[in-house]
Amino acid sequence: MNLDLSLLDHSAAAPPSAVGRTPVAPLAAFEEDPDNPRFEAEGPEFEQLVDSVRRHGILQPVVVRAQPDGRLRLRFGLRRYRAACRLQLAGLPYLVTEDPRQFDDYAQVDENQRRKPLQPLELAAFIARKLRQGEQKKQVAARLGIDPSAVTHLLALVEAPPPWLLELYHGQRCRSPQYLYELRKLHARAPVLVERGLADSVAIDRPWLLQLAATVRAAGPAAGQAAEQAAGAPAADAIPSSAGAESSSAAAARAVTGIRRPALYGCHAGRALMLLLDRQPSGPGLIWVRYEGEAEAVEVPIGAVRLTALEEMRGAGGRALRAVA
Repeated sequence: MNLDLSLLDHSAAAPPSAVGRTPVAPLAAFEEDPDNPRFEAEGPEFEQLVDSVRRHGILQPVVVRAQPDGRLRLRFGLRRYRAACRLQLAGLPYLVTEDPRQFDDYAQVDENQRRKPLQPLELAAFIARKLRQGEQKKQVAARLGIDPSAVTHLLALVEAPPPWLLELYHGQRCRSPQYLYELRKLHARAPVLVERGLADSVAIDRPWLLQLAATVRAAGPAAGQAAEQAAGAPAADAIPSSAGAESSSAAAARAVTGIRRPALYGCHAGRALMLLLDRQPSGPGLIWVRYEGEAEAVEVPIGAVRLTALEEMRGAGGRALRAVA
C-alpha cells in the first residue's frame, strides 16, 4: 500500500497565506506517542537539531492526533518536540491529522526512516511488537522493505539479550545487528572464548568475526565446556599427567569428543604451544599456555593465539608441538 506522506516532506511548503494560520500550543499540551518506534532520540545528530532550533526555531509543524482529553498526541515530530523541550520554548507549531493512513504504524516507521533512520534497537523493538500482535516475520519484512534475514538479526537485540551484548550495543562498540547475531551464536557454543576475545579486541568487524569463528570451530564441541571449566576451576601448576582415575570433567569431555584426555594446541608469535585450560587466568582476555620446549607456563592474550589442533594428550607434557605459520 502506498502511503501519502507528502504533508511531512521537507520540500512541501505551505502557501504564504497559510503560514500565519498554523496553530501553536504550549509544550504541556503535547504528549508522546507510546507506540512511536523512535526512543533513542539523543546523540550527536540530536544535538545538531537542538542547535538548529535554537538558531531558527521550529520550521516545520509536528503532526498530532487530538485525544479525547484534549491533549495532542505526537504522531510525527518527536525529535522536534524534544528539542523544543530542551530549549524550553514557549510553544510548538502543529497540524492535526485525521487521515487514517497516517495512523498506520508502518507509515510512522517510514517517516522516521526518511528523516533519520531508526537505530537497530528501535527497529528491533518495533518488529518484536508486530510479532506479538500476530504478524509473521516475512510479512513484517515485506512491509518494512527489508530482507527476512535482517529481521532475524534484529531480533537478537530484543529476545532475552545477554548483558554483554547490550553492553556492546550501548557502548557503541558494535551496532551491527548481523554481527551481534553472529556473536550470540558463537557465544552459545563457546561463551568464555567469545568473552575473552571481546575483552581483548579493539574493533569488532568482519575479519575479526571470521577469526573468532575459526577459533571456536578449531576448539571443537568441547570448547564451551572446557573454557567454562577453566574459568571456574582452581588454579593448578600443570596439566595432570597421572593416568589414574578419570575426572568427571574429563569423562564429560571424552563423551562429547571421543578423546580421553583432550589437549588444545595452538601457535602464538610463531611458536607452538599448548593451552592450559585448567588454570585460572589473572584477568579477562588472557589464557595460560606452555610453549614447546619450556617448562614454565605463561599468560598471553587469548585473541593472539591461533588454534591448530584438539587431540589426545600424550605423555606428561603433551605431544611434540609443531609451530604453524
